[in-house]
Amino acid sequence: MSEATKQERTHASERVDMPEIDAMPALLSTEEYASIAGVSPLYAARMCAKGEVTAVKVGRFWRINKAAALSQLKLA
Repeated sequence: MSEATKQERTHASERVDMPEIDAMPALLSTEEYASIAGVSPLYAARMCAKGEVTAVKVGRFWRINKAAALSQLKLA
């Protein structure tokens, strides 16, 4: 297993709690969304590209609406 894969697996298993989520900005990066949803940042970006997550592409990066994401994940 490559080092990048190990890092993605570690990151995906590190979910954040509600106080940390409340402190996040209104537009989340794929890394921030991944930490909430319990998926890898790469998978989060693929979800954005497929339209499975309410997101907008800014340059090369996806920005995910936090309120919509929390609602979709049934955390709000």
